[in-house]
Amino acid sequence: DGHGGGGHGHGDHFDFGEVMVHQMIHTIEFVLGAVSNTASYLRLWALSLAHSQLSAVFYDRVLMYTITLNNPVAMMIGECCWVLGQVVIAASALCISCFQRRPTAAGFVAQVPSRTTECVSACLCML
Repeated sequence: DGHGGGGHGHGDHFDFGEVMVHQMIHTIEFVLGAVSNTASYLRLWALSLAHSQLSAVFYDRVLMYTITLNNPVAMMIGECCWVLGQVVIAASALCISCFQRRPTAAGFVAQVPSRTTECVSACLCML
């Protein structure tokens, strides 16, 4: 025995082409995952901006308008509408962001029921 080849005897075969293809597949998967994560964060950022703008519109058009009426009943109704609008906007943003985070293709079938339950419970807790 005494050859001491470190496990690389004549029977082992190293195929550089197979290793290269395998590594290229992993590289492509990594790049696609990075692009997908970046797109997800950009979607969430756009949703955050939309929420901010919609909140500003509700503030200007509902709350400030009713304050300028100098009517206490209108002010209370306006304030209630503004608060309700803020809660609906926040709950909608949470639900949309939760459902936008898609599971990976490999685990899609296994994750859909638990993901849906998680998103629905998060949306209901917001209310």
